[in-house]
Amino acid sequence: LDCLLRCPGDWSGATATVCGGHGECAEWRLGSGLCYCDTQWSGGDCTIPCPGAPACSGRGVCNRDTLGCQCLPGFAGPACDLQCPGDYRGACSAHGTCADG
Repeated sequence: LDCLLRCPGDWSGATATVCGGHGECAEWRLGSGLCYCDTQWSGGDCTIPCPGAPACSGRGVCNRDTLGCQCLPGFAGPACDLQCPGDYRGACSAHGTCADG
């Protein structure tokens, strides 16, 4: 009985493309069948590029579950390329919350 789950991708031939060619498969290491995507990629099979160059404009991390960027505090936008207004006290002058939208 094989209890290991396979990661998504093409497992056929010598040039197998697992995790979209943009991630590492945890099949053998953990048996979970999950892809751990490279920095610029997201999605269950690592085929959705994160916006920005570098990923998330270097001001956030690519989120595999939301298929987009999770911005660092003080930044917003799909590619984390918008800086929230503020002063020395922080984003929104410490009187509000910086949010997408």
